[in-house]
Amino acid sequence: MKVRVAAVAVIVLALMTSAVPALAGHGGGSGPVGLQTICGLDHRVMQNASGGIKVISRPNPFGTTWHLCIRLSGRRPGFRITTNVPFTGQVQAFPFTGAGCAFFLCSQGTDLPRRVRSLSPRIESSWTWQGTTNGLWNAAYDIWFDTRDQITTQDNAAELMIWLRTPPGYPQGRMVWVNGIGWFRFMHWVTGTEVCAKRGQCRRLTWNYIQFRFPHTVHWVRGLRLMPFIHFAIRQGLISPSWWLTSVHAGYELWSGGRGLSTTWFNART
Repeated sequence: MKVRVAAVAVIVLALMTSAVPALAGHGGGSGPVGLQTICGLDHRVMQNASGGIKVISRPNPFGTTWHLCIRLSGRRPGFRITTNVPFTGQVQAFPFTGAGCAFFLCSQGTDLPRRVRSLSPRIESSWTWQGTTNGLWNAAYDIWFDTRDQITTQDNAAELMIWLRTPPGYPQGRMVWVNGIGWFRFMHWVTGTEVCAKRGQCRRLTWNYIQFRFPHTVHWVRGLRLMPFIHFAIRQGLISPSWWLTSVHAGYELWSGGRGLSTTWFNART
């Protein structure tokens, strides 16, 4: 797939001005998984990972006029996307499997949120994904930070992403060395969204967006240490040791397409 220069500009503009967080809804279920299909923003399922950890999988579309569906794996944490999303110029969904807390929803057995300065150097995650699809999409970790120990609303400090797959034609960024891990393409900016109260009062909330990208597509990582990325961001002044790590998610930012992508394993040790 080749992306025209104009399309790339749309992608960058959408990320810089309209990056949408991986929200957690208030509906759905957490019973036995089986081979069930769930759709829409408010549905999620708790799945068993290794070490007694439970993780959450959810479709997580951002639009309200259509439904993205995923079929849950019956034996291991993960899912397969069964429907596509339309192209609008912005990210339309981030179906993910993850650990931690967001919007009143916590994966069972997590010790997050946790202050950055108290995080273990052994914090790590494993993720295996496969598949391809027409459209515009990435495969990425989405790791969130807040200035407070909170689990009820949008995180306000930083969003650190590690892309395992980058869409062709995406701007390169600069190459940086992450200690003990390797070389990555690196970009960052300030992004945000409108946060509205129940009475309709809205305010603009912003945070640091931090992006690391593997130079070539990687379909699995095992025991990927997260602290070297966090320490790099601290040295750049983009994360503070006094902030709180709230969640570690892995999934697919979908500008369009999606059907056929699947996560076949996920775990996070925090």
